[in-house]
Amino acid sequence: MTDALSVFLTSAAATDGSHLRPYAVELRHELLAHALVTRAQGILTERYGLPNTRSAAALLRAVGREHGLGTVRLAAALGQARPPRAHQPWFPGRIRLPPPVVGFVPAASGRPPPLPVFLDALRDAVCAITRTGMADVQLIDASDHTLWLESHCGLPTEFVNFFAVIDDTTTACGNAARKRRRVVVEDVATAPDFDETARAVMLAAHSRSLQCTPIPGPAGRPQGMVSTHHDQPGHAYTGAELGALDRVAREAGAWLDWHRTTTVRDALEDLHRRAQGRRDDGQGPV
Repeated sequence: MTDALSVFLTSAAATDGSHLRPYAVELRHELLAHALVTRAQGILTERYGLPNTRSAAALLRAVGREHGLGTVRLAAALGQARPPRAHQPWFPGRIRLPPPVVGFVPAASGRPPPLPVFLDALRDAVCAITRTGMADVQLIDASDHTLWLESHCGLPTEFVNFFAVIDDTTTACGNAARKRRRVVVEDVATAPDFDETARAVMLAAHSRSLQCTPIPGPAGRPQGMVSTHHDQPGHAYTGAELGALDRVAREAGAWLDWHRTTTVRDALEDLHRRAQGRRDDGQGPV
């Protein structure tokens, strides 16, 4: 690290309260996840007359694990979905389509990969395209437009904690999401895309230049972001690299659309069936 960069990081860290921000963001991430799960437990308990929130929590865990979603993601989907009608399928008449072909995920028989496995494959694909070992993938929460860090490599714990949830435009990925187009940062040390605290965390992670490419979603709105980082300023991306990034982003967007309308809805319908069965049978925890 250069002397000038060391001085910059020291002065940024000395800013009033800035050293506490990563911990505050990490705590906010945990609180948001807890709030999603707590709300989902309340919905299940009230909607299906389950005996207690412990039973609802066990049901969420079981169904989330079965469908490869995890408790928090299933809880978020439950909170956002329109309530089902009693004793009917949650999404009647829907057509279940096979997953789209994705070039960076090896074809495999049986079930499609769980979401975390798919996102790790996407991360590795953009690393290969841009010839770097540092990358991250974020998904956007449609309810409040925050970006959640879902997959990463080559980045330190401080970076991961600090950028666990992004809810403003004081970062390049936030700006790319707001503008709905790729943002390329030639030098993190001088770019206006970051506030000073975020800049210090980026530089401490040896990210001196980067690109953030939106993952397209419905109606042109991004549903996520893929970012790659380089340890030298002024990294130049070739036209072929940018074209390849756009291609894998489109493929990822199509797969995520399928995942939301197929895997997530399968899980919600399974949750609906199991919860109704427990109510009708008068059973306790799963």
